[in-house]
Amino acid sequence: MRFRSNEEVINYLFSRRRMNIKLGLDSINRLLEKLGSPETHFRSIHVAGTNGKGSTCAILESIFLSNGLKTGLYTSPHLTDARERIRIDGKSVSLDLFKKTIELLFSTIEKYGCSFFEILTAIAFAHFCDQQVDIAIIETGLGGRLDATNDILDVFVTSYKTMEENEIPRICSAMNDYFLDMIQADPEHSIIRRADVTNAYDIAVYGPEDRLLDTDIDLNGASRRALTLAFILALAEVSGVKAPNVIDTPLGMMSGIVKQSVLRTAVNHTVQLVLFLTRDEISGCQDIIDQYAGTVYTLTNSAHYPKQLINNPDGSYSKMIRCDCNHRQYCNVCERIGDSNSLELNKR
Repeated sequence: MRFRSNEEVINYLFSRRRMNIKLGLDSINRLLEKLGSPETHFRSIHVAGTNGKGSTCAILESIFLSNGLKTGLYTSPHLTDARERIRIDGKSVSLDLFKKTIELLFSTIEKYGCSFFEILTAIAFAHFCDQQVDIAIIETGLGGRLDATNDILDVFVTSYKTMEENEIPRICSAMNDYFLDMIQADPEHSIIRRADVTNAYDIAVYGPEDRLLDTDIDLNGASRRALTLAFILALAEVSGVKAPNVIDTPLGMMSGIVKQSVLRTAVNHTVQLVLFLTRDEISGCQDIIDQYAGTVYTLTNSAHYPKQLINNPDGSYSKMIRCDCNHRQYCNVCERIGDSNSLELNKR
């Protein structure tokens, strides 16, 4: 089918508002199949509820746009032009795309009696896919499980099932291995035998005879920190995201071999590790830092003068001061009380 003008295609689209309502998702599924299942090719947020859907979508669009993301928005109803319902970065879909897509779908629309809203939903999904949006915000129509926009939910359900069946077991396995390595636990003889993620997505720790341990009572502070870090490392690894892990004071409450083991495990199982360590955390781990660290800086809080810092930092307000001292050095900027007597530090 070829329409002679944009006005003709718009009139045809609005004529579909007179179609009788048919329960089910068969019609929208047929349209999306004809378009190559575009709803599976972009990330989306599906907004449903009784009140506030439109304002929620507008707020989300503003947030994503302000952060530089290419953002699709599908809402209803429109004020003056049906194209207002489908926008990318605030700009409505073109009449030409409306015309081409409806022409492509014409035989399917006629065969399955597709409605006005189903056609617009298919156009929106195709447009978001073709334009490769970073995120699409999808508002439900009448809502409920038979709403045309629920094809997005099918993608969510499939993704969730994949995560539950494939990704969670991998996270559990990696987390358990890292955790036991960090705390130097023997899975055959230690009080702590394994860690797992339950069906309720809680992190659980088990002892002899698979007895569930209370992580608040049966685990010390060092083990709890190690468990959290092990989960973070496992999650990052299984997700496949190649990004730095930035962790603040991960070795607190740890000492001796556990502290060293936690640091080695973290270093060996991340793409890039950025750690903020206190002097106490560094103590005993200098050789590991020597071996693995690419760059070391010292950050000093000027508010620690005069209780902890020897010299008065410049400025009348609290701030973080960076110097080039590594983990074995101190200088006039970062020198703390007692540094000059430390056997682990040298003045730079």
